[in-house]
Amino acid sequence: MLIQRAILTWWPTLAYKSVPPITIQLPPNLAAADKLPTPRGSLAGANVVLVTLDTTRADRLGCYGNQHIRTPNLDDLAARGVLFKHALAPNPSTLPSHASILTGLYPFHHGARANGIFQLADKQTTLAELLSQAGYATAAFLSATVLDSRYGLAQGFGHYDDDMSEGRELLWLGGLERTGDKTTDHALKWLRGNADQKFFMWVHLYDPHSPTTPPEPYASEYAELPYDGEIAFVDEQVGRLLFELDKLGLTDNTLVVVVGDHGEGLGQHKEWSHGFMLYDATLQVPMIMACGSRMKGVHIDQTVSSADVTPTVLSLLGLDVPNGLDGVDLASSVPSERALYFDNLEGLSEWGLAPLLGVYMAPFKYIWGPQPELYDLSTDPFETRDVIQTQAQTATRLKTQLQSFFGQDLAAAAFAAPTQQLSSDELHKLQALGYAGAGLGNQPPTTPLPDPKTHMDLVLRVEMALMRGDQGSPADAAAALEKLAAKHPDVLAVYRNLGDVYRQMGEYEKARGAYEQCRKLRPDLP
Repeated sequence: MLIQRAILTWWPTLAYKSVPPITIQLPPNLAAADKLPTPRGSLAGANVVLVTLDTTRADRLGCYGNQHIRTPNLDDLAARGVLFKHALAPNPSTLPSHASILTGLYPFHHGARANGIFQLADKQTTLAELLSQAGYATAAFLSATVLDSRYGLAQGFGHYDDDMSEGRELLWLGGLERTGDKTTDHALKWLRGNADQKFFMWVHLYDPHSPTTPPEPYASEYAELPYDGEIAFVDEQVGRLLFELDKLGLTDNTLVVVVGDHGEGLGQHKEWSHGFMLYDATLQVPMIMACGSRMKGVHIDQTVSSADVTPTVLSLLGLDVPNGLDGVDLASSVPSERALYFDNLEGLSEWGLAPLLGVYMAPFKYIWGPQPELYDLSTDPFETRDVIQTQAQTATRLKTQLQSFFGQDLAAAAFAAPTQQLSSDELHKLQALGYAGAGLGNQPPTTPLPDPKTHMDLVLRVEMALMRGDQGSPADAAAALEKLAAKHPDVLAVYRNLGDVYRQMGEYEKARGAYEQCRKLRPDLP
């Protein structure tokens, strides 16, 4: 059945009214635990289904405390499995975060540090490769071009379905997103044909990513916040996967891992999307593990990383965990005193904004950048009170901790030269999904770059202009961007996006002029 989707206008109309974050409240029937209830090797021979939820905040799911959404399938999975209260992604962008999930390494170590211009090198070992070596049939089903095979994540998968030919068209840029129902259709077909052997299946669901256009009945039910409607739609697809496992008699012998790749700003810290800053709004993700009746319903309160997925899965299956991983085996223990690291190059590659690095050591998070910040998440979970002035010693200690991981020269560590060269057609496909990837030069910037915090209002205005294009009004998008270019003549991203809009309108001379202005502003870009 063809699901019709309409472009909704909620995002621009809510432009300066952020969606209030929800304090995490876990289901009362979940018992507290300090490690997984299933020890190493207890799931030997089990199948593995990994579901990654793109752009999904933990606090928008019912099992994490959102009382205004229906996510019955994820809620049920959490009720009979393990729910991680505070799981953090190591990067607020799709490719870096997924590479961490599949390798157990932070982006600084696996090298795929931003969308579109980086790839996971062949020298890295993925979970799919290790399970394939252990005799598993492996398959992946992707929902967006940003994860297609050229970026290195296909390593180890016998079947890698990244065909977006049946994807929906994103207005004025062309479509390269496959909706979750279609991706799930392909996954179910493969599952039915491989149910008689050990398998590892990865399903990527992209729907909560902007533009948020849920199908009915979710469009009507969640008209005030279609982002929640997309999550409810994704929950339905997860339910279809779980139902099929049950129908095939595989539920008690299939480890299901559901994890978000990153969150979404929804207006917190003036960030509506993601990829610019390192607050929990875009780093905290849902993370659930279950295996039928074999993992009793518990919650783990200690902070964990999505990079823990690979070592934990290997441990539960009784397979060797490679040395040198950044992630830890949560089946053995969940460290209460542990440093978790983050980085972010997306603002640099797309906007020429300063890259950021961060470290979390309970209860503090330190963010390094042009204006370093420090937050005490035990008393300020939404990071609204920067305490760096009153907690100078703590800030110094965490900066030293950050340097112990990234090296003494944090500025050099925050930069990385691209590893993937794109054709103009490939770049266009990524731009259609909102991954502009203007590029990085081959050398670190020689002049100070703007702090992302200072540009969030402008980012919002550019994103609102592009949303007008998604609503079918590219001329309005161009007019809005022209006004922004006149007001901000030194901002690369304004001209780059204006050039993209002109090009889609067929105004090629105007597009060329906008791109030439980009070249004048940043001659170091490839």
